[in-house]
Amino acid sequence: MTIQVEYQHLSSLYESAGSLPQLPKSPLRLSKMLDSTDSNPVEIERLILSDPALTAGLLRSASSVYHARTRPVTTVREAIMVLGFRSLRSMSIALWTQSLIVEASRRSFFDAGRFTKNGSFVGYLSSTLYRELGQGGSNWTAEEVYAGGVLCNISMGLLAVLHPGAFDCVYVLARDNHWTLEKAFYARYEHEIAELGPLAAHALGLPELFRAIVEHIHYPQNAMDLFHPLACLNFSRSVADASGFGLQRWPVEFVVSGAVADEIAVPEERIAEIVEETRRHTILNCPASAA
Repeated sequence: MTIQVEYQHLSSLYESAGSLPQLPKSPLRLSKMLDSTDSNPVEIERLILSDPALTAGLLRSASSVYHARTRPVTTVREAIMVLGFRSLRSMSIALWTQSLIVEASRRSFFDAGRFTKNGSFVGYLSSTLYRELGQGGSNWTAEEVYAGGVLCNISMGLLAVLHPGAFDCVYVLARDNHWTLEKAFYARYEHEIAELGPLAAHALGLPELFRAIVEHIHYPQNAMDLFHPLACLNFSRSVADASGFGLQRWPVEFVVSGAVADEIAVPEERIAEIVEETRRHTILNCPASAA
């Protein structure tokens, strides 16, 4: 099979809902329910309670220090009040994304624990920067930016799910050259992995906001109406890669575009403080996969 034919095969896998892992639909159903103009709190609570994993994840999220809680949240009703509908929607998508990869990637070099740690790092750092800088004209919440961080590497994660052999080839090429996995993918296929992510996002039925993240996270300047939150996400991905919290086990050079660097107008000393805070948060919340 030629490289170009193999790439076309990958493309068909990403855009086919039938190729994608079948997992509990509760988080996506919850997201769609919350998008509805006639959302019913009782039905929302009932749906969450019907999925033990979703219930546990949302209680954990609502209880976290990220939400400045002094005591644990112990009921779903309280979690809904703490998070609010928009944050609840974002957290449900984030939790679903984690489970999609963790449960489905068992057959390759892909490290599901590292994927989880990467999502936690990028999500926390990008949402903290977003709070620090202000919304920059965007109407996104910090929790939506956090969920975007969890989701930002789904394109590469799905490669391990849909075609473990292709992922392993990319992984070995990246490892041997100390490249990012994205650079190795391009070197092998002469296509960006970013081209495949939107196909899967559409097939999976992700909400429009999250489809935009998957499509533009690599080149935020291509979506200027969303540039500010995407710049926070793009910057945070690069920090993760350079700090040992990327998908690859080896550190890579920190590289962001000039436009992204200009947008993240935070003094270097403060950036260092936020990164250290993010590192501690990630290790605390992902102890089993911490470097």
